Amino acid sequence: MARPALGPLKKGDIVIVRSRGNRASERERVCEMRVATIGPKWVGLLTADSQWAGTPDERYFVRRFLLADQREGVPGKRVGYGASFATREQYEYDLALEQAARVITDCGLDVRCDSVFYGDEGIFRLASILRQAITEPSWRRWQ
Repeated sequence: MARPALGPLKKGDIVIVRSRGNRASERERVCEMRVATIGPKWVGLLTADSQWAGTPDERYFVRRFLLADQREGVPGKRVGYGASFATREQYEYDLALEQAARVITDCGLDVRCDSVFYGDEGIFRLASILRQAITEPSWRRWQ
């Protein structure tokens, strides 16, 4: 199962932006933003309920994201923890992948580059095997 593609965006679409502060202890922030500007390379996002929407000052509050990698800023000049945006389908896929990775790490496993279970597909496959092993009664007798 591959991550859903971005697809065409148009002005007014709602996307989900995930960002984290500069400290590792800070929680991830998730908010909905509206597409304010769209170009061939960049997309400008504005908070969905912004008071500046539709005013001349809107341009000062628009955040620019690169369409190629869906992250904020220029690739060579990014500092700290950047923000990224995703459609609802992409966001749900990312949450499912994080949950599958959490199942694997909770079992004490580490998926490395040389593993059979490397990558998104491998993580989902291994997590489903572990979930089945945990819930199936015949596997419990080995604990």
